Amino acid sequence: MYEALFHRLLGRCQNLAPRNKKFKFKESAKLYLLDATMIDLTLSLFPWAKYRKSKGAAKLHIGLDADGYLPAFVDLSEGKEHEINMARQLELPKNSYVVFDRGYTDYSWYQDLTENDIRFVTRLKSNAVTIPGPKRRGRKSPGVLLDQQVQLNLFDRRDFLELFAPPKPKLSLCDKQLSLI
Repeated sequence: MYEALFHRLLGRCQNLAPRNKKFKFKESAKLYLLDATMIDLTLSLFPWAKYRKSKGAAKLHIGLDADGYLPAFVDLSEGKEHEINMARQLELPKNSYVVFDRGYTDYSWYQDLTENDIRFVTRLKSNAVTIPGPKRRGRKSPGVLLDQQVQLNLFDRRDFLELFAPPKPKLSLCDKQLSLI
């Protein structure tokens, strides 16, 4: 019932929301922003939401469509549900772009995205093992120290090569020294 109501309201909002003119990509490519947040719940009122021995929680998973900043999907799960489990279920359109945080780290999911022509941006974990590739030529945005292709190691297997086809750029931003792929 609530899901149907959500989709009806979302449809109305999509018709009324102004379109984002800052994030325009070639053709019909879309930009999606993925995140999840914990909602603390009283375990005595919500026994289904057992998170720890005496604590209840639910996790709200949201995917925003940057064209209008409206949700493309919303899901509520138990607090123990990891973000990547919900992300793997998404059916993102080809040629889209996805931005997410380190909670979505899963190299095999990255490979699936790459094979389905979905580009992504995320921060690397500090223990990520990368193999540097060629530096990318062209104009650099202000604050970009390095733009080069990299390959990532699959920790559950012993191979480094052919993880990405083609490898994605690694960016370091000078104000916070972030490593992005």
